[in-house]
Amino acid sequence: MELYTAVLAHQPNHPIAKKALRKLQKELPQNKSIKEEASNPPQNQITALGNLYHSGQMAKVELACGQLLKSYPQSLAVINILGAALQGQGKLQEAVNSLNKAIQLKPDYAKAHNNRGVVLGDMGMLDEALKSYDRAIQFKPDFTEAYSNRGAVLQELGELGEAIQNFDKAIQLKPDYAEAYSNRGNALIGLGQLDKAVESCNKAIQLKPDFAEAHNSCGVALRDMSLLNEALKSNDKAIQFKPDYAEAHNNRGVVLLELWRLDEAVKSYDKAIQLKPDYAEAYSNRGNALRKLGQPNEALKSYGKAIQLKPDYANAHNNRGVALKDLGLLDEAFASYDKAIQLKPDYAKAYSNFLLTLNYTPDLNVSDHIATARKFGELVTDNAKPRFTDYQCQPHLKNFGLALRLATWATIQ
Repeated sequence: MELYTAVLAHQPNHPIAKKALRKLQKELPQNKSIKEEASNPPQNQITALGNLYHSGQMAKVELACGQLLKSYPQSLAVINILGAALQGQGKLQEAVNSLNKAIQLKPDYAKAHNNRGVVLGDMGMLDEALKSYDRAIQFKPDFTEAYSNRGAVLQELGELGEAIQNFDKAIQLKPDYAEAYSNRGNALIGLGQLDKAVESCNKAIQLKPDFAEAHNSCGVALRDMSLLNEALKSNDKAIQFKPDYAEAHNNRGVVLLELWRLDEAVKSYDKAIQLKPDYAEAYSNRGNALRKLGQPNEALKSYGKAIQLKPDYANAHNNRGVALKDLGLLDEAFASYDKAIQLKPDYAKAYSNFLLTLNYTPDLNVSDHIATARKFGELVTDNAKPRFTDYQCQPHLKNFGLALRLATWATIQ
């Protein structure tokens, strides 16, 4: 080809060179197709590998991929499936390495960039995950899954408005994309737009009636709307379609706790912990139910386990403080509240519980704690102002005792 090109550069109308070059150019796509075909296993083997993956037999998928890669070391399809199988087994760094290899072989391989983002998200590397999704979208602007996944990462980063924009884009590209509607519902819950959240989750359920995650999210929104019996029905639906769904069992326990069905709540938390032994939130919630059952020592054990699993879990430290206060261990209670506030400086409930516990202190020195009361007042004011623009909550020394007695609105979470 280079020879004929050189000839034509000097003699543009050379008949033999023109004819030969046209012939080679016609053959080139075919040769390329043959080369690509040779780099991949036969389609029936790829299909069988995909079916094995969807059956959940990840270890077998890994072995099968390893065997195929001996014969087809540059097969992007096999490398991509291997990355997914490694992720499914919790071998996250190995999964990233596999997907990096796919991207090295084909830098514009959008699917590999997307899947790399999923794994990085599982590793907690959210900023890096976001970059991977950006690359996936750069190479495939209509990549609906990448938009939805990008929205989920933004949601986890607290960028709820931008997350919803990504979910909306995914839905625009694929109007029947149930997962995007469900994720959008979760973000709307975070923004407190509960009616819209329920609407979005219901749309996901309409598109995919057995979508356990959407039923669970709908339950969360309904609970926040104080529609507890409806929320319980949604939790039960989620568990019906996915019996091993630990989060749904935990959320069911939260609703049962609010309905004061405390023994049933404990059983739901126990089930969540059985399914997910490192589930710190379920241990902390279990502690709340045990405390309300009048079992503060058992509650303390649950809070302790939650903190062991997740040392920076401010809610568990706060709840532990309440149980210690119930046992009369005031110094330890104050230490727990302090830890909760240290971890979460805007944690109004921990400030409230700190102030409430001061009522039980026999030698209370008001002036020592006025700063804490002022901080609590600022947080209450900030929370109230979106609805009551002129609201102010600031304590004064002369009515500080009254302020302490009134600081009971938020004792447990």
